[in-house]
Amino acid sequence: MQNLLSLANRLEKVADNLPKKINDGKKAIVLKIVSYLADITPVDTSNALFIANNAPYISDLNAGSSKQHPGGFVEAAILIGRLEINNIKVVYK
Repeated sequence: MQNLLSLANRLEKVADNLPKKINDGKKAIVLKIVSYLADITPVDTSNALFIANNAPYISDLNAGSSKQHPGGFVEAAILIGRLEINNIKVVYK
């Protein structure tokens, strides 16, 4: 019976910490993606960096129409986010 109570207590602690660990993981993913996008954004423009871009020409830019970047940055940002998800490790004690 004591083992079950001990297990229940440990599981409760894990459950209490889970929302924070998930939130920390989401922040790490977003920071990695934003960092990548900031690195490839041309410095010589006054345009702000936005993760969402509903400009009508964004598909053309992503296809490589700009001489400043070869394109494929949307797919690259998604890949970077997926790789960061794979790097998240949660350790429970």
